[in-house]
Amino acid sequence: MQWMNPAGAWALAALAAILLLYILKERLEPTEVSSTYLWRRAMIAAQAERPFQKLRRNLLMLLQLLTALALALALMRPMTLGGQASEVVFVFDLSASMQAVEDGVSRLDVAREDARRRVEGMPDGSRVSVLTAGTNVGQPLSRAEDRTAVLRALDALRAENGSADLDGALSLAMALRRELEGTQIIVYTDQALPAGDFLQPGVGNGADNRALLSLSASGNAAIARVANWGEATEVTVECYADGVLCDVRTVPAAAGETVGVSFEVPENASCIQARLTGGDALALDDTRDWISRTQSGVTVVLAGRDNVFLEKALTLRGDITLVRTTAEEAASLTGAALTIVDGPLPETLPAQRNLLLVDPDREVGDSRTESVSLAPAFGELAEEINQYLQVQDIQVARWKPVNRGTPIWLAGDSPVFSLYEADGRQIAILGFDLHDANLPLLKEFPIWVQRLLSFLAPEPLEAAVSDADCGATLEIRPQSFAQSAYVLTPSGRQVQVPLAGASFSDTGEAGVYTLVQTDASGQRTELAFALHMPASESDVRDVASGSGDGAMDRAASYGREWTAFMIGLALVLALAEWGVYRRGY
Repeated sequence: MQWMNPAGAWALAALAAILLLYILKERLEPTEVSSTYLWRRAMIAAQAERPFQKLRRNLLMLLQLLTALALALALMRPMTLGGQASEVVFVFDLSASMQAVEDGVSRLDVAREDARRRVEGMPDGSRVSVLTAGTNVGQPLSRAEDRTAVLRALDALRAENGSADLDGALSLAMALRRELEGTQIIVYTDQALPAGDFLQPGVGNGADNRALLSLSASGNAAIARVANWGEATEVTVECYADGVLCDVRTVPAAAGETVGVSFEVPENASCIQARLTGGDALALDDTRDWISRTQSGVTVVLAGRDNVFLEKALTLRGDITLVRTTAEEAASLTGAALTIVDGPLPETLPAQRNLLLVDPDREVGDSRTESVSLAPAFGELAEEINQYLQVQDIQVARWKPVNRGTPIWLAGDSPVFSLYEADGRQIAILGFDLHDANLPLLKEFPIWVQRLLSFLAPEPLEAAVSDADCGATLEIRPQSFAQSAYVLTPSGRQVQVPLAGASFSDTGEAGVYTLVQTDASGQRTELAFALHMPASESDVRDVASGSGDGAMDRAASYGREWTAFMIGLALVLALAEWGVYRRGY
């Protein structure tokens, strides 16, 4: 027997108080008698004056003492310990669906409370490990014997906003059991797992929920998809454009139905947000954001001669903002990822940005007028850029050999298109005027331009970001002009990003992130993107019921708390005391 609240022992003082009241209670009544011969009665009276004789054969007092004792023990929270194995591994599902709330209590709260009860019932010397299944598998606690440390680790658990790698966590738990014979595994998840050598206590009941599955906008219209995972109802959705309420719609939704909701929005809005009203089991999927790619794209400067072919091919990429200027003014523009100079070069080339030089008057040899068919060069870089291209179909009437860089295209033995790196930036040189070749007329021309842009002006945020979920790993490549870069999370934290680009995995928060890039002059360029809870986590109508292997259930006797029993016993004794008092015993 152990006491979960030893401080409750102060209530035992009530026993002494009851005894004292009975000792001090006057039980004799003065009576006039006609004779002094009744010495026998006088002797009895004398005995009654002795204090402790008052406690003999008093059923009412006994019941009162027992009632007070039962209440005092209830305050001390008695518990009998179980005889389970000394090694226990808790596995917690930390996916977004574990945030689902019913009667003010989340599924993770239910799981945590069950684990706390089991830990408090373990005998001294038991060792506990805690594994977490979030986006990644974690082990916040390994074979801890300190009950306080275990409870602290349980209290620190927080559900994430993404999916759960439950298979990875279970594999690790099974590996721990193979190393430590007799280890018991207890899994807390709302997913239905196949029968296995582990316990799976219940973590709550199913709940109705509504979720915003997607949001997109084009022109002055936006459309959201809303799923109703519950009974038939009317769904009200608010729409905000750049933080200002612009439309509200209410639509009927049948049970289990997904409906589309259309809104009118300002045509040039950079951020559209939809919000479900009314509340439900899971608040995280009641908000969704859409970010315009044109408002957070890549700036490309096209300088020099007019080239309608190049302009059209460049704007095929949705995030490209094209700026036309002269070759002399190109160097003064800031915030561009790529500058294309078509024709003679200015005295000063733009610094700290990538360059595409088309038919330049420097870095090339003398002009040649013989018509040639081009051929692809050999090498890893050439093969990557020439993918999907039929280079041998390109005919050039006038061209200049390129003097430096890694050859990509050849005219005979001479390079006519090369790439090289200088001062930390990528530079491409094309040794002929596009008007002197059939390249713009070939179907490969747009492909070549887009392949070239992927090297010279890569998207800082991959296209898949618009559909990415919390917990996803993203590729972020700061643009060539950036001298520093960081990501601002929805909570306001700044996460530095290497200028060479890197995988970004700090994506646990739901909401709008911003990639902030600063150039040499201190000018900032901000590119926003939004991450959301996975749609697969929104359907919380079903929840796995408690299950487990029978042998494991019998072996896992995690003790029992007797507080409720003591309270019930005190109530029964109080009723018995009342009955005795009424009958005058």
